[in-house]
Amino acid sequence: MKLAVPEAGHYGALITNDSFEVLMRKDINYSKGLFLRWEHNSDCAPSKLVRSRLAEDFCISADFIKVPVHLIFFKGGTLVNFLMRCSGCDIDSAGFKWVSIREAWDEVAKLNGDELHVGECNSLSILNDWIHHQRRKIALKEVTEGQVEYYERFDALCHRARAALDMYPRYFDGVGMYSEFMQSMIEAAVGEIDGIDNYPLYLDDLCSKAEKPGRSSIREKDLVKIVRFSLASAYRRLCEENSDGFSAECFRVEKFIGFLEHIYAKGSPEMRARAIKGGGARRRGHANPDEIKKLESVILKVLGNEKLYGKHDQQYEIARKITANVLSEISSLGVGDIFSSVDLRQFIWDFLIENKSARKFLKEK
Repeated sequence: MKLAVPEAGHYGALITNDSFEVLMRKDINYSKGLFLRWEHNSDCAPSKLVRSRLAEDFCISADFIKVPVHLIFFKGGTLVNFLMRCSGCDIDSAGFKWVSIREAWDEVAKLNGDELHVGECNSLSILNDWIHHQRRKIALKEVTEGQVEYYERFDALCHRARAALDMYPRYFDGVGMYSEFMQSMIEAAVGEIDGIDNYPLYLDDLCSKAEKPGRSSIREKDLVKIVRFSLASAYRRLCEENSDGFSAECFRVEKFIGFLEHIYAKGSPEMRARAIKGGGARRRGHANPDEIKKLESVILKVLGNEKLYGKHDQQYEIARKITANVLSEISSLGVGDIFSSVDLRQFIWDFLIENKSARKFLKEK
């Protein structure tokens, strides 16, 4: 049975290739639109119109890969797009170029006028959905039957993470673990993890610090980092078929993304920033300002004893190594009871990150 093509004032072609790239003009007019389309003002069948105009106007040969069903309203009226795969064309001579789906969304973002922007968004979304459906099918073919359940869990977790981490996405680049956003995020996080000495200790300290409630931009950044790192570690365990390690990483993602979602549910980033500014810094134990000054002075003094830590130690490692000495010094000053040992280590770690004098000292060391 032949499927009917919706009636429209214009018919267009969204063209891709075997690499799932998008065909676009080299010279783009951002006030007229990005994709190929023609007015339908004859008795010619829409599919024949599109194929013939591609050949006559640009010497492009392309095969249909999807029957259009979506009617789009754009600046010029109504439009139906055919999804096509290029089978032959001298791209350079025709004045076209291949771009990634993400680069195509970049171009859409530059368009002039809301009406034009909405129409082109709707057009590209059709091709975008098809491309990511194909990518998902290819990826799933490589998954063993016993791993399907784990991949589905990770896919759903990535979808939830993207909703939190990419609050205002510029690209409609798929969902779950198969979106370009999540793939690039995981790849970047893996690189960062591999550059951290004693990563398990670093992550444990980061989690201990971030799970304490409070309004702080630093805490928010720490939560994001934990979610990113844990997702990357979960993906690594997934590829290794380490089910126990995978589950542990997923549980950590779920826990800390819950903290993030709780923060984001309270308003926009601007509102959160005002709340952080209005609330001041995190409350550090029950110390008064004079006691805090004494403690900070002691930390700077102990940092001067370079025998206590290594030249290339990370800030969290330095905090761990000098905590006992700092505690001994402030005890002699009568303020040793303002923090527990764990809280003191977290205070020192924050101080090493936030204090200009401490950062400068460590940088010049």
